[in-house]
Amino acid sequence: MAVSDDSESTDRRTILLVEDESSVARSEKASLEKYGYDVTLAATGEKAIEAIKENPTIRLILMDIDLGDGIDGVEAANLISREGRIPILFLSDHPKPDLVERIAKSPSYGCIEKNSDPSVHVASIKLALRLFEADAKRFESESKLELILSNSSDIVGIVGPDGALRYISSNVEAVAGWKPSELVKDNFSYIHPDDRGRIQAEFFDFAEKKRQKHTFEYRLRCRDGSYKYFEVVANNLVHDPRIEGILLTLHDVTERRTALEKIETLLAEKEIILKEVHHRMKNNMSMITSFLALQAEAANDGKASAAINDASLRIQSMLLLYEKLFVGGEFIKPSVKDYLSTLVGDVIRNFPNNHLVEVECGIEDFVLEVRQLQILGIIVNELLRLSILWL
Repeated sequence: MAVSDDSESTDRRTILLVEDESSVARSEKASLEKYGYDVTLAATGEKAIEAIKENPTIRLILMDIDLGDGIDGVEAANLISREGRIPILFLSDHPKPDLVERIAKSPSYGCIEKNSDPSVHVASIKLALRLFEADAKRFESESKLELILSNSSDIVGIVGPDGALRYISSNVEAVAGWKPSELVKDNFSYIHPDDRGRIQAEFFDFAEKKRQKHTFEYRLRCRDGSYKYFEVVANNLVHDPRIEGILLTLHDVTERRTALEKIETLLAEKEIILKEVHHRMKNNMSMITSFLALQAEAANDGKASAAINDASLRIQSMLLLYEKLFVGGEFIKPSVKDYLSTLVGDVIRNFPNNHLVEVECGIEDFVLEVRQLQILGIIVNELLRLSILWL
């Protein structure tokens, strides 16, 4: 009577038994069938490979090591593992040390003595299937994680507290051109020489003080010799047994930094142009004021001379506003208090009898647009001029 095992589903019970001795194969097949397994036989390693290709329901292989002529069981197991993932258990009488070493390097789930009790074979089969299932789940999980990382724009790495690189995600090749296997353990050698000292100091300070998180930014050398800017977020997981190091997330910020550098260059060029325009505007207004002063001195009519002086004062008030805008940097809404206080002082100083005038300014500090402030300046200039002329 077959012994059932509800813990195993039907699609996991087909076994390929690879044994060149027919009597041993029939005996082993009968023993396994009593435990509810479906057993398929193959007498050679070559036939075992064919059976795996032809029968997709096979879930485990019991592989005799010594298969007579042709390839032996270890070599057959290596070839089968290339075709797909399937658990393999070896069968042997008394394997020699060199054979044990070959088995250890092969894709197997252990070795069973042929003459052991059938229950031992069954227990080993169940254990191998459970281990294989656990490995398959782990492999699937790792594959998903690697797929996610490989399609991410960010590079993930693990660095030891000593700065040695332990892991780098495969997408580093797409981002920087390096294959993970090409990166040496000392990842500081890939940092731009101008950034290296600073980053090393920051990194070891971060690691030694056991802070949880820190952000770096540096230039990383790519495989083609160029450099890219990376923003690196470091998480200190040295005491986490799953990581035991510093978890790094590298985000490529080259485009952002290039754009910022371009903006800084344009701003510097704009500053130079503004200074040149300011210089020329100031000179032009000064020349106009000087011409008006000469014209006022040459005028024989007192009224004409006064009119020319008034025009000169108006130009000076405009020059003062322009000066405040440029020096203060408030191009949109400059300070009324700052502008008018200076304007009043300059207007008073330009009159011959200014020693007779005493001005008290009670101006609140608020802002106006440039056009409004310019009109207000002209009005204040006119009021001051008329007030002084009445003295």
